[in-house]
Amino acid sequence: MIRLLSMFMFFILVFSIGCLSSGEETVVPAVTPTFVPTAVEKSSGTGHGDSHSSGATQSDKSPEEMFAGTICASCHKIEGTGAQGITGPELTNIGTIGASRISGYSAEEYIRESIIEPDAYLVEGYGNLMPAGLKDLLGADYEPIITYLVSLK
Repeated sequence: MIRLLSMFMFFILVFSIGCLSSGEETVVPAVTPTFVPTAVEKSSGTGHGDSHSSGATQSDKSPEEMFAGTICASCHKIEGTGAQGITGPELTNIGTIGASRISGYSAEEYIRESIIEPDAYLVEGYGNLMPAGLKDLLGADYEPIITYLVSLK
């Protein structure tokens, strides 16, 4: 599914470039991602504010597999995994890079803020495409995925 979505996005990009380079004015409609969540387990935490859930995930998957099974992997690339998205910034070394994105933020703080408030900081070259509400969508997988992303050095 991820490869299919990535291929679709690639073909839209190639088609758009081809239309724009023909010298004719072409209107290309904005592509808005549509998200259809699969069954999401609810976190045992309160889910209010910035409090972090202390409950463990009920999933039998590794954090890498959890990430690969989310909508995140369709937009973001992590080298050496099934996450091969092209819409959002690459996350291969986000555990290192994240600490330098916002002065005074650790990589973990940056990653959490990016999920909770995706428009708080935009990586150069990328628009505000990340949807709000991802923490709730991730549910019980939120904490393991944060830990996984922080570990990507």
